[in-house]
Amino acid sequence: MSTMTSEPGIREPRARRSSTHSLQPTSRNATLTLGGLMYIVVTVFLAIGAVNAQNNLLFWLFGVAIALLVASGFLSGNALMGLRAKPLPIQTARAGELHAIQYSFSNTSRLFPLFGVLVRERISEATSYKQHTPGVLIHLAPRTSTRCAAQIIVHKRGYHALETFRVESSFPFGIIRKWIRFDQRRSFLALPHKLSLKPTLIP
Repeated sequence: MSTMTSEPGIREPRARRSSTHSLQPTSRNATLTLGGLMYIVVTVFLAIGAVNAQNNLLFWLFGVAIALLVASGFLSGNALMGLRAKPLPIQTARAGELHAIQYSFSNTSRLFPLFGVLVRERISEATSYKQHTPGVLIHLAPRTSTRCAAQIIVHKRGYHALETFRVESSFPFGIIRKWIRFDQRRSFLALPHKLSLKPTLIP
């Protein structure tokens, strides 16, 4: 399975950075990853051991662990809040085949770059398509723009609608996964499945 990656960051003129077509996040959230939960458990044991043993090295390790936890939340959160998104027009799809959904992203932050970002469409059980591969932003420097693409598979022909997509990142340590949501309704047409004819039916 191939992953669609972003193009290299392209620095744009100042006049284009404030485009009215770019979306701002409508909500944000943060959750602990499985690795983050294990990290918290180890940190708690460090604290208990440091108090019981009164060992300076354990106190030092506990302080470093807390500092890394705070840095994880601060770095990824501030970088994501400076992100602006613009879904690009969706081309006609075909049922049963992979279809690319294109996005344009701008990092309005003057200080914080973005690393290891995933872009996912919100897929409900009632829809006739599913996410195949999320879009990936490997790196987006401050005050630059880039594009990336996610892949979906449409199961039925006809008109379909995408309404919400989210951008998430667990950079830099994989302890906390933060995500922001963008709401914009987009519609596209899916053509019927391709069917191969039997050679006997072709004159």
